[in-house]
Amino acid sequence: MRLPDCVDGGSLVIYPPMPKDGSPDSQNAARMRDFVIGLKTGKMDRQRGSYADIAAAAVVKHGTGPLLDLFHGTVTLIPVPRSGLTKDHSLWPARLLCDALNRKGIGVNTVRALSRTTAIRKSATSPDRPTVQEHVASLHAQASVDVEDVVVLVDDVVTRGSTILGCAWRLADVMPKVTIRAFAFARTLRDSPTMLVPAKWVITTDGSGRNGVLRIR
Repeated sequence: MRLPDCVDGGSLVIYPPMPKDGSPDSQNAARMRDFVIGLKTGKMDRQRGSYADIAAAAVVKHGTGPLLDLFHGTVTLIPVPRSGLTKDHSLWPARLLCDALNRKGIGVNTVRALSRTTAIRKSATSPDRPTVQEHVASLHAQASVDVEDVVVLVDDVVTRGSTILGCAWRLADVMPKVTIRAFAFARTLRDSPTMLVPAKWVITTDGSGRNGVLRIR
């Protein structure tokens, strides 16, 4: 079976890492970083609800036509597993985001077709990021009758895209005829002057075939 050479996807906002070497941090960057951390930790706002619901509302309000085209048609959302083992009742930010997007009319359903059966290093904190192949080896994929023609892998943050590409490869093993796309609420980028940057991108592999590479379309 031929694995996907690339995954088309998109994101809504920028996730700015902490400044290096004590460089000044803008107020907007600090606020967005705090929000994304809140999204990752399942935070709630007393007035506006969960951070996942706030993020989904922002997708509806600020998502451009090309970005929302990712969800066009009969689309099933599939949450990207965290780096740790997938367990019942454990915090799963991508699943919360999928459910919130469904409540806003984005995607017809959410299917937990992927799970992490072997814990791996966290991409965000490890200097030696897991390769695409390591992600594939640590994941289990389950075919589902609730999936039709298109699935969108959903995550909170994307940086290089190795996690998403690994998920796409594993998913293609059990759903070879399904079109696989991706959406991340935030895209990691340093020194962006603005935080709201709807973008379409494509994830491929680097020259070694081991690591994801994200390119803006």
